[in-house]
Amino acid sequence: MATGNVIMIDEDGNIGSASVSENSEQISGLLFDISGQTQFWETGKGAELAGKLKDTVVELHSLQDAKDLGLEPFAGGESATELLMGIPYYHIKHFFDLTNNYDKTLYLMFADCSADWEAIITMQKAANGQIGQFGVWTEKKLWKSVSDTAETYKVLLVDELQTIGNTLANVYNAPASIVLNANTAQIDGAATDQADTVALSKIPTCYVDARYVTVALGQEATNEVHQMQGGLTSKTPVGNIGMALGLLTRCNVAHSIGYVNACNLRNIISTEIEMGFGNAALNSGILTNPTPYDALSMPQLDALDDKGYIFLHKYAGYAGVFFSKDYSCSDGDYNCISRNRVINKSRRMVRRSLLPYVNAPIYLSSGGTLSTGDRTNFINIITDVLNAMKTAGEISAVGAVEFDNTTNLLQTKTLLFSYKVLPVGCAEMIKVTEGFTVTV
Repeated sequence: MATGNVIMIDEDGNIGSASVSENSEQISGLLFDISGQTQFWETGKGAELAGKLKDTVVELHSLQDAKDLGLEPFAGGESATELLMGIPYYHIKHFFDLTNNYDKTLYLMFADCSADWEAIITMQKAANGQIGQFGVWTEKKLWKSVSDTAETYKVLLVDELQTIGNTLANVYNAPASIVLNANTAQIDGAATDQADTVALSKIPTCYVDARYVTVALGQEATNEVHQMQGGLTSKTPVGNIGMALGLLTRCNVAHSIGYVNACNLRNIISTEIEMGFGNAALNSGILTNPTPYDALSMPQLDALDDKGYIFLHKYAGYAGVFFSKDYSCSDGDYNCISRNRVINKSRRMVRRSLLPYVNAPIYLSSGGTLSTGDRTNFINIITDVLNAMKTAGEISAVGAVEFDNTTNLLQTKTLLFSYKVLPVGCAEMIKVTEGFTVTV
């Protein structure tokens, strides 16, 4: 028999294709997979910081905390000594730049994820289950060449991370979104002379029924970023994971990180951006062609969008840099990070409200069913939580909160409730018809 608990189950498919405190949205986790490195903790900066960082989850509240650990920005030069070319500092700085004056906590870990992604679970345990979103940076390749004649590559890593997401939600009752920056500069399984060249037309869909995972592309197109990337043997893009986590931390859970008015990165990064794939050959330590954003046509950008990727993006006539959308790797009800964050928050809050009643005495009506008074009490507990989310602008409305009153509790010892909420919509496209008139 399982231990007493409150078990939350998501219901998908209801939308169709076309006062409890909860602050998990302000708590993020940043994981650096060091499986692509050799002797990471035995030489250089890694050896110096091993005592503080090896097999350890570190809690940060400011950029100064990262500096106190010994993390440093990339200083340039051929003999860089910064940990992982300064990439961790780069992302941590963006995170705290974006969350200045916001309550925030960032959990940090460096782990060898060559065998699995259990480090994410380790981080969630260290945070007592409070992390609402994870950023994962890895040198593992995102795409694989199945054969020379295949029309598209195969997407990697996403299924593995979704398994971890399912475990967090369904085993540890600590659901979280996972945003991935992986190696998009090289193709797994390609011939040696082709591994550094990514064919845009072969990039596959990342819709693989993975609601907890989002794949993010793109980075700044600056000399510093090019040097950091070129300094990695794997040529993995520096990416944008710190920016993504920063926006998720400061945004209302119902809001997309692609929200133009609220999520402009103009004052955080250069407006010169690139996709992070293309020709990854090096010339004096600099990538030959990491595909500048402006080199792609709108149909090409739309094709990446249709395949479920999010990426750094610009709008003609509007200054700034933005994330294109907030897609997840699912085309179901939970097809974006914001919908997942909304349902994750409701799950956490409802569960926390009901936990005090686990193993409580329940007084029954004839037939072993819950009495009318107790049923109303439980429904009100759930409704109060959801109404608080509505007041906070996290949902549009509270739907039905129901109890299965046919269950004989003397036999099952289980209360069965269900609830539904109307999510906040998102205007991904605005269309306007223009023209002249002869009358006014």
